[in-house]
Amino acid sequence: GVEIRRYGQKVITTDAQRYEKVSDNPELLWKYGMEYVRLCREKGIEIPVIEAPYIDRDTKREDLDEFLLSLAKESIHLCKDAGAKYVMIRPNSYKQNELTRITAWYDRLVPLAKENGVTILVSNQCKDVSGHLVRGVFANATELADWIDLQNEKHGADTFGAYVDVGTYNLCGQNMQDEVVTLDDRIKAVVIRENDGHHESSMLPYTCVTEGKDDMDYTGLIRGLRQID
Repeated sequence: GVEIRRYGQKVITTDAQRYEKVSDNPELLWKYGMEYVRLCREKGIEIPVIEAPYIDRDTKREDLDEFLLSLAKESIHLCKDAGAKYVMIRPNSYKQNELTRITAWYDRLVPLAKENGVTILVSNQCKDVSGHLVRGVFANATELADWIDLQNEKHGADTFGAYVDVGTYNLCGQNMQDEVVTLDDRIKAVVIRENDGHHESSMLPYTCVTEGKDDMDYTGLIRGLRQID
């Protein structure tokens, strides 16, 4: 995250030069990632999903598309070599009105994903508006489902799927059961993390409790997942 924020900027510190930076050489992402894969394999831990690096929601920079693309491509290579089926790639913008730009950016990843037999997962997002988190691109399940279907039809393969981030649903005050049912079998992964519905955080399940009551609608989530089997 720090390297993405500082990409292209001159950093006046000797500490920053003490290690190889992915921002200088994106191929290092695969190298570092495979070391984690090796350690996981030693412990018998399976890796079904790889997540690509992503930009902060509050970033004002619009010059990172190519760098993010290079990181996403390395993540696809890593996904294949890790034996994973899915790579979670967040968009290059969180704004709904930039969907055309976002779609064109994802389109550039499709040939490599097909070549490596990897499915790109896209999730519901929120965006930062003057410090407030509100619904961003793909936040609406119907719109995300339509986008995935159109992309797969356009590219002639099931190259795209969905992963649902329940923490984002909670921040956006959405009905988890309705959202999950709408996405149906497009869902390939579910990210379980907690927050208080107002502030961004990624807490363990059943740790965000107010007056003895959990702030997450797990009942709706579980019902929705059961409903779509």
